[in-house]
Amino acid sequence: LEKGLLDLQGNPLYNKVYKKIPAVKKRCIVSREETEVKNTMWDGMALIEDSCLPAWVNGMALLRNHFFKACGFRGRIRQFMQDWCEDKGIDYQTWKIQDMFGEWHLAKDIKIITTDNAVKWLKFTDLMGASPLDAYHYWCGRVNADGSLFGIVKTDHKSKLGDVQQLSYQMLNTLPCTREDVKAIAQYSMEYIEKLKADDGEFEIFLRKNANEVNHYEMMADLYRRNPDFANSKWYRYEKRQIIRAYVNKIRSGKVMVNGDNLTICSNPYALLLYAAGGDWKKDPTLMQETGTVQCYTGRFADGEYLCAFRSPHNSPNNVCYLHNRHSPEMEKYFPFSDNIIVVNCIGTDIQDRGNGLDHDSDFFFVTNHPTFVKYAGICYEQYPTIVNRLKESGVTYRNTPLEYARMDNKFALSRRGIGESSNLAQLALTYYWTTPAPELYDSFVILSVLAQVIIDGCKREYEVDALSEIERIRAMECMNPRLHEEKKDFPLFMKYVKTIPATKNGKDIPYEEIRDKKMKINDRINHKLVCPMNWLQECLDRIQGASQENALPTRQFVLHLEGKANDRQISKIQQLVSAYDSFIKMNHNRFEDEDFLVEFEETTNAFLSSMGKIKIGNPKTINRLIEIAMDISEENNNPNCKRKYGIKYGRRMLNTLYRQNKEAFLSNFKPAD
Repeated sequence: LEKGLLDLQGNPLYNKVYKKIPAVKKRCIVSREETEVKNTMWDGMALIEDSCLPAWVNGMALLRNHFFKACGFRGRIRQFMQDWCEDKGIDYQTWKIQDMFGEWHLAKDIKIITTDNAVKWLKFTDLMGASPLDAYHYWCGRVNADGSLFGIVKTDHKSKLGDVQQLSYQMLNTLPCTREDVKAIAQYSMEYIEKLKADDGEFEIFLRKNANEVNHYEMMADLYRRNPDFANSKWYRYEKRQIIRAYVNKIRSGKVMVNGDNLTICSNPYALLLYAAGGDWKKDPTLMQETGTVQCYTGRFADGEYLCAFRSPHNSPNNVCYLHNRHSPEMEKYFPFSDNIIVVNCIGTDIQDRGNGLDHDSDFFFVTNHPTFVKYAGICYEQYPTIVNRLKESGVTYRNTPLEYARMDNKFALSRRGIGESSNLAQLALTYYWTTPAPELYDSFVILSVLAQVIIDGCKREYEVDALSEIERIRAMECMNPRLHEEKKDFPLFMKYVKTIPATKNGKDIPYEEIRDKKMKINDRINHKLVCPMNWLQECLDRIQGASQENALPTRQFVLHLEGKANDRQISKIQQLVSAYDSFIKMNHNRFEDEDFLVEFEETTNAFLSSMGKIKIGNPKTINRLIEIAMDISEENNNPNCKRKYGIKYGRRMLNTLYRQNKEAFLSNFKPAD
């Protein structure tokens, strides 16, 4: 910044930018002691009258409106109130209930029940009225002025994979299991891979399940449906082999499939109904305290089943949750939940601390009944005590200046990076611990488990410990650099499948040699003496052979060849656009789980499609020519004497672009089944 630039108060801005303020650094310590835990009941949740939610909402809807945020779960509130009145001898038509602001409402008119944790505007009542009640009336007026419409941000839904869901590598690596246990966990995935290799019909189903805007899976599935014999072509066989190889590598990164799903967490909804009606909510009959486990309710699994649950971010065996599913008449009668909702007992349990600070504003558990996971969930609950976060808030405040906004924004940006770093470092510490147990390593992954949550909460509050500094401190500890890692042999085998290496930089492809060198550097750091569940997974997957390419038929015989002259000018323009878009996708291939990137992706994709749409391809030969080039079957591609050649490194993107621009015109270039 230039000298003389002033902030809004007229003070020199450059002084503030470059001035170093000494900070008092504190570090985390782990204390082992018996302590009380405290749950925040119904934190961020609400019950919504069943008839108010649209039919396309399954079991819950995350609602927002004017500083109001609540995860609304389906409930038969009216039915409960009627039954309560009948049981207590109360006139349902005239019975009134008082809300948190002192307002009285007819019980028959109540359609939503929530708590003060969902009412975010309570922090600003001094700006909205002389009292909380005045502020409440002001808020209601604003909502009514907008038509009383609430935005639905999120709903629950089943896994697109059916009855199975994919793990993350942290879930597998935190289990104190054996090599044989990992084989049992990986069995379903390995059998599925073999089925994909042998059964073209099953591979088509896989393509359609995993199709998205970026990949060419739907196009391949439609080509197979047009002519099943096309599955025997050289091009299709190669693509199938690459897709299955990529899928195996995905599983190598921990994406193992097991029976289970992501279930949205709800806290004691029947107790909330009791509370609203004036009953004793602590005597919730639907869920009881049970030694050695936490009772839950979900229709996804059978009554009486024991379950294993993980909440993200998950970094430690101390966070594995051991649940006991318990169905009850009350839950069945008053809560028409989908199978993707799970109710947990927060009365007299440690579930919120066990779940690393979970709340109920749409947090979810990965829940499975896989016998191996359930077995070790019980072991973890018994042998790895629940972590209670006793870090205090720092009380830091920010001034209303552009510089302070920039400071906040920079902190949040760094924090996003810290979530991944804390998780990866925790798994490194855990791997060392599984190899050679030591108290310092145990403390390290316990602290890192808490830091992941601290970083997430950093958008709402500041703590007395700087999470990023703590991560660096732990990274430099002697226990994280033991003699076992001589010559920097510090990576477990699975790390080369977890760490990503970009293929492009600044919109340009990175040379193959540079990518190869980076991979070699990771390989050079692999220490095969390290022991952990994720390494045992690699041993299982090493036995899988690639999909066969023997006896493949020439691709040329499945593609129609049109005579005539193509529009070379259009071909050149299309190639430029597709090449640039392909580089953008490759450069950002590891950012698709980043919500901020999705906006950039949508804008870039829309601009690409808009540019493509302006090219009116009237000559069928032009599309035919582009297909031949992309599939490497054109005469020019295969003519060594031809001076003008077209690259096919973005051939998949070219084919998929043509397919999405005009599916009928694209498919007409391929021979149909006899």
